[in-house]
Amino acid sequence: FRRVLFRSAPRRWAAALVVVGLAACVNTEVRGDGNGYYAWVASAVVDHDLDFRNQYQHGNRLFLRWFDDGAGGYSTARITRTGHIDNQWSVGTAALWTPWFLVAHAIVRVRGLDPMDGYAPLYRRACALGSFFYALAALWLGVSAARRFGVSPRVAVISAIVVCGATPLLVYAWLLPFYAHAPGEIGRAHV
Repeated sequence: FRRVLFRSAPRRWAAALVVVGLAACVNTEVRGDGNGYYAWVASAVVDHDLDFRNQYQHGNRLFLRWFDDGAGGYSTARITRTGHIDNQWSVGTAALWTPWFLVAHAIVRVRGLDPMDGYAPLYRRACALGSFFYALAALWLGVSAARRFGVSPRVAVISAIVVCGATPLLVYAWLLPFYAHAPGEIGRAHV
């Protein structure tokens, strides 16, 4: 057992360094559909409401065109019966980001590091890391499930690496973490 443990330790350290390096460089820009997903948690925690007007103001130009009426306001097609701006993106991703967002919110409140608008770098970094780690957890669950079905550890890990390379999981976990794909993997892997 000791030989196997020590022989595989350099590989584990190398894998850990890769994970830490990727986590340190995760993209924190909220863009596209990510604006809609992220607005749920930012609005609920910071504003204590579900009126997304101020959250959508943080959106990139392409996202804002979806709501624009051409005169600098919101399209009437995007206004709900309650007078709020609609949010067609699901709330599940925001629910998974909530613990990460709350940690960032607590740090911001206690230390006064950033504005408490939900879009300061610390908030975005926390949620982006949440997406990244949910994707890693999904891969780990996949490896664990394969092992329970009798797949060798080597084949299970190689399969996880293939999943990273042959699917857009790494793209959504690292480059586009504010989309629903990476956090959603934890639900699919759990099933």
